[in-house]
Amino acid sequence: MKYYSVVKNLVVLGFLFLALPQAKAQSDFFFYNPEDFYINRDIINIIDGGGMTVEPFGGGAPLGSGLLIMSLAGAGYVALKRRRLFKKGTALMLATLMLLGLTQCKKHVDAIENTIPNGVAITLRTNNGDRHGVNPDNGDVYFTDNDRLLISDGTRCIGRMKRTDGVFQGVVEPLEDGAEMYFYYLSNQTDDYPYVPTGIAVSLSDQTDRLPVMLFGQTTYYQGVTQYSCRFHNKCALVKFSLQSPTDETVEVGFFYTDFSVPFDSQGTLNPGNQGYIKLYSTSDTEKWAVVLPQYRIDAANAIIGGKNYAVSLPDITENAYITEGIVIRNSHNTFKIADDHEVYFSPGNLQYNGGTQQWRFAEHQYDTPNDYDPTTWVDMFPWGGWCEGMNPLDLSPGPDHGCYGGFVGTLNGHDDWTAMSSSEWHYLLFERPNAGDKAGQCYVGGFPGIIILPEIWELPDGCWFQPGLELLHEANNYTYDDWAKMEGAGAVFLPNAGFSTGVDGKQYYSSQGGYWTTSPAYEITATYLFIKNHVAILKGDLPRWTGLAVRLVRTAPYN
Repeated sequence: MKYYSVVKNLVVLGFLFLALPQAKAQSDFFFYNPEDFYINRDIINIIDGGGMTVEPFGGGAPLGSGLLIMSLAGAGYVALKRRRLFKKGTALMLATLMLLGLTQCKKHVDAIENTIPNGVAITLRTNNGDRHGVNPDNGDVYFTDNDRLLISDGTRCIGRMKRTDGVFQGVVEPLEDGAEMYFYYLSNQTDDYPYVPTGIAVSLSDQTDRLPVMLFGQTTYYQGVTQYSCRFHNKCALVKFSLQSPTDETVEVGFFYTDFSVPFDSQGTLNPGNQGYIKLYSTSDTEKWAVVLPQYRIDAANAIIGGKNYAVSLPDITENAYITEGIVIRNSHNTFKIADDHEVYFSPGNLQYNGGTQQWRFAEHQYDTPNDYDPTTWVDMFPWGGWCEGMNPLDLSPGPDHGCYGGFVGTLNGHDDWTAMSSSEWHYLLFERPNAGDKAGQCYVGGFPGIIILPEIWELPDGCWFQPGLELLHEANNYTYDDWAKMEGAGAVFLPNAGFSTGVDGKQYYSSQGGYWTTSPAYEITATYLFIKNHVAILKGDLPRWTGLAVRLVRTAPYN
């Protein structure tokens, strides 16, 4: 009787096991309808750029409930037969159990055999870690329905997937066991990607609708495995652009990589193409965002708002960066007249050059100027004419090489719209433009002396003051860094007394005097420069061209 009890319990358990999947429309928890597919196999783990699970239909199904029920029934029949405890009632239960078990097994066979010819159907479930648009509050990205994924075998496109009801589904060509599958999500496209077997081209130029994302991940295909795990990596950076003055106008910022190609034979590699302007995505009238490709620092970037140009300086941008502060588009009234019909923007700081890396940049702040002259690091002292092609911009040795004309054009990565001003343009700015006497004065910024110049349209910020007069002492306008941030935000420009350099004795007269080269020659071996110190701001022409002086560049603005 002991064996009979064991078998009876097995049979009862078999019926109970069978009853549960019948409550799910004869499902066995392995094959569901598409809405419920793999409801219990959600092992997504989104960490630092994302994760995903790839689940092939019909690939290596485990011992499902139908096979298990038949195994139980068969084992019971053999055990009872050997012990001669087989009875009519038990036989009926076992027969019914085996019949239902066959029904379950038949559903497994149908699901496995009904794959698309010459392909393998797969599902990618992203759960709550969706990865398409971008949430500017925290940098998270997420998918939306109708998004597409492309799948490559490392040489060409072998499949596509479309997201419907929170799940990606698609078909890939048959793969060998152990082959790699590479997954691409590209840009903010929701339509089918144009079919290009070896790669695809994408543009990031228009992001006004929503922020795009570019993701790459890979996993190894194993025949007979039902689940895969893979990690997505975000190939772009999310950058916030704060506006000094609110606007509902479209904001465009350049000069970025906006077009790129993705070759399938170079896994996860993005090849930048054209550079241009990105139309930014707005979360408010003062905060604009963009997703951009990795690139070096851009000091000569500019923003276009309502047909007007504004200067902006950008840091180095790397993959998956999330930059939320430090980039401000100063779209206030910040243009300066240098002729009756010519207005300009000033660069955000004095020109600097690194002799060690041979790179140009603008100083991070308008008041920044090194207190020594070290040509192996960042310096801001240059000979007149030292910008000529093929010349060493730090060559301060006497000689005939300092006789060419120019305005430091082309120093900043090909952005030749920045230039130095001529002697007559400096004179017009300081002494001839309308109300010129009210728009310049001596000052201190953070304890460092120089002169302040106001734009054409000026509104004094709350809590600030300004006393005009280039003949005054610096103490007339003494600003803390916080005070200066307000003045600069309203469009004011500061020219620090950076001193002079001969290249031998380091800087001379640092913080007590300053000089800024113009593009105008004076005499045979001299050139004109703006000389500034306490009580004084005048144009002179008595320095040899190989003297190191500061350079402040400008860029033409639309005339208003």
